[in-house]
Amino acid sequence: MTAPGGPAGRRDDRHYDRLGEIGGGGDIYTNVISRLLAGPLVFGLAGWLLDRWLGTSFLLPIGLIGGMALAIYVIWLRYGTAVAPAQRVDRTKPPHEETQ
Repeated sequence: MTAPGGPAGRRDDRHYDRLGEIGGGGDIYTNVISRLLAGPLVFGLAGWLLDRWLGTSFLLPIGLIGGMALAIYVIWLRYGTAVAPAQRVDRTKPPHEETQ
């Protein structure tokens, strides 16, 4: 059995926040870049397919711009706010009233 502080009794001095380990942000950058690439690609492809199917030429640019805007919005929600929207708590009430 290991000690409460981790293997061989060593204490785990890493600090965590809601996004994971603080200071280990390599995954955050990868996630942001992948969202910035995937949004326009997916919505641009959908716009291109709809353009081909409907015989129009304006849905591809709308898909590209809409995909980029949606990707930026999702990144802002995930990393740009101090607390995720689902985790926000009304601080005007005393703590014992928040759980009710």
